[in-house]
Amino acid sequence: MADKITQIPAPRVPFVDANTGLVNREWYRFLYNLYNITGAGTSDISNVDLSLAPAPQPNFESQTQVISDAVDTLPQPQLGTFAALEQASLPWTTFARNPGPYPSITPGTVYWDNEDRSKTLAVVMEDSGSIVQDIGEETFYRVKASSAITKGQVVMLTGAVGASGGLLAAPATGLLAAQAEYIMGVATQNIANNAWGYVTWFGEIKGVDTRGLSDGGWVNGTVLYYNPAVTGGLTKTRPDPPNPIVFVATVVNAASNGILFVRPTYEEATGEIVTSPPYVKTANFTVANGETWLVNNKSGSTCVVTLPAASTHVGRTLTFQNWQAQLLNSASSNVIPLGGGAAQNSILLNVAGNWATLVSNGTNWVIMQAAPNNCLLIDA
Repeated sequence: MADKITQIPAPRVPFVDANTGLVNREWYRFLYNLYNITGAGTSDISNVDLSLAPAPQPNFESQTQVISDAVDTLPQPQLGTFAALEQASLPWTTFARNPGPYPSITPGTVYWDNEDRSKTLAVVMEDSGSIVQDIGEETFYRVKASSAITKGQVVMLTGAVGASGGLLAAPATGLLAAQAEYIMGVATQNIANNAWGYVTWFGEIKGVDTRGLSDGGWVNGTVLYYNPAVTGGLTKTRPDPPNPIVFVATVVNAASNGILFVRPTYEEATGEIVTSPPYVKTANFTVANGETWLVNNKSGSTCVVTLPAASTHVGRTLTFQNWQAQLLNSASSNVIPLGGGAAQNSILLNVAGNWATLVSNGTNWVIMQAAPNNCLLIDA
């Protein structure tokens, strides 16, 4: 392997042989072997290349600047959106405390509501931007209307949209005391039949008429209840049993473009037989909401009473008594006698002191107990 030697000759070996004046044999063999190993003249490296110093290497500062320049040329996310960032796990973010003018009305927009009455994050819920929820200060239901709903109406649950979990709702009406909790809140917006919209269960509704012109007038601070006499209505008059008694809202600003604070609160149902004042009637009459005890004091002829629709007052109880020796009849054949049988008109005989208690079964009014004034009661 001596002819393949590539070790540099020892320092004691002169490069030029003193006797011949030529390159020393050891140096010649070393250089010749390097020549063959490096390609024997077939390499692209020239003598000029060999004479050049190594190319300078970039230092740390220059490399850092190259990387910085490359980053600066990357597409930048649009100001005001996280979409281009595609941040899967955002550790935290801070919203501007005074974003005014407030940002777009695009659904899903979140911003800090710096109004004194809010001071919280707000979310734009609807395309029109009219529904904005203050997080932590308002609670909505999302419902599908089973009949048209007007903004500001009291809304009740009417069912579900199949197995989807969606809720059906309509203006509240015809509720019994035991159905008080069907009331969901107040409509946050107009909702067309079969359309979707929002109902406020807790929080403020702005832009509604809070003057109460048909209810004796409302002022700031007026407490409002579900009005059993008006579909979807509110009233400052606390309803009488057996109607459901539901405190729904308080007037924050009484105006044609006012504000309501909604917070439904339900009084516990105590049953349909509830103590109430006796209502004395001196002419033909219609039983009103809240009337339970009724006295017939009409003289001269039969008294005719129009009973509430049995279908919408299931379980309601009415007690009638005669102060005059006159018949008391229903305006319709919707009264089942004490002994059963077909529905008829008769309620009380023409005897003073005669009384009867009627209960609705959903179709008719059933006389459950009755007694004439002249019967003999024996205590066994």
